[in-house]
Amino acid sequence: MDGNNHSQKRRTVLKALGIGAVAIPSTVQAAKSSPRADSVRYETLRGRVADPISARQIMSLRQRFADSVSTDAASSLSVFVDPDAAFEDKQIIGYNVVATEGEGPREQFVTRSRSPDRGESISDAAAGIEDRLHSKADELLDSATQELTASSDRTPETSAEYDIPWSEWNSVGGTDVYNEYPFKSHNWGESRPGMVEIESDVRRSPEDPRIGARSMIRMEPGRQVCNSSVSNNDEYCIPGSTYNGWRNRSAKVFHDWDKSANDTPTDDLIEDYDPTNDLGDVTKSRTASMSLNIARDPSLTVGYSTSVAIPGAELIDKTTKATGRTKHSFEINSVGSNASMYNAEFEIGSVAEWEAGCSSPGGATILDIDIDLGWGIPNAVPGFKWLNTAGDSETFSYETYCSPY
Repeated sequence: MDGNNHSQKRRTVLKALGIGAVAIPSTVQAAKSSPRADSVRYETLRGRVADPISARQIMSLRQRFADSVSTDAASSLSVFVDPDAAFEDKQIIGYNVVATEGEGPREQFVTRSRSPDRGESISDAAAGIEDRLHSKADELLDSATQELTASSDRTPETSAEYDIPWSEWNSVGGTDVYNEYPFKSHNWGESRPGMVEIESDVRRSPEDPRIGARSMIRMEPGRQVCNSSVSNNDEYCIPGSTYNGWRNRSAKVFHDWDKSANDTPTDDLIEDYDPTNDLGDVTKSRTASMSLNIARDPSLTVGYSTSVAIPGAELIDKTTKATGRTKHSFEINSVGSNASMYNAEFEIGSVAEWEAGCSSPGGATILDIDIDLGWGIPNAVPGFKWLNTAGDSETFSYETYCSPY
């Protein structure tokens, strides 16, 4: 993509957060309510396979939502994902934005990668696909509202393994993304390789020049979808093959903090990240603890509870801190492992030094979260792991509005 065009696209997106609105066509449903507590607010959009939700509709809804929800004055920073860049090759079928008083906005996207040559917009299966994706969007919203309602009533979690609970930092934005990936070719034809859910949270210390992010990735392989009872799951099956569908093969996750909104030198950006030790063949709950490297108290840490489910696989730390970018690699040990044939789930966290560099007009990027995903179909020949492989990638750019034009 041309750099100037991409910069202009970012400015357009971020400007929409502060001014103007566009009408939402009747083909997309919009709603707003506070069903669980007075402090929880949300709005939604629902699209169709033949008429998905546009980036302009999302940006308009953001504006109205921001006008109706107050946020914590202690955190003047808010970040949003650029929907044009993140979902340009996808159909957005469901969108939610939710927040409580004092919390930054959390956006939820339910998407489906386009397969333009398959006539999906007029397929008899389209209604079933839409019902499935709308139900997923409702499920994400229900989960978020319950979590926010509960968090407003509970005492922040504590642990002997860290000093500051993650929840005590100011929320500046977050996203839940659920995507169904496009058809991939294999020896028997083509099928969709799987569904992936990506949950990211960006928070900032209210007292120290630190900012952090968490990213949870849950990979549901095509083999499992094919064998499930979800509607229209035949897109994930491989007729004529004994393998049913694609399996999880790999994933790489990057937190890139070396961005224009932060004036910290690249070498000094990354304070800490998690995990720093390789995790292998585990299914368990664990505690993440990351050092803030604050001079007045070098031992000060921020942390959270998380879970990992990668039986028969490894999560490997490949980070070089001087690059300003963390890197973790999820790798399958065996094509017959549970992490390959069934769901695999893991989480990455990082903390960076924060020195605001958002002085020029328009928008600036704070963080890029890049994810490379891989799937495979086993090879029956001994000594050869995969007969077919396929991959896809995601980039979520978190951006903030700097100043008027």
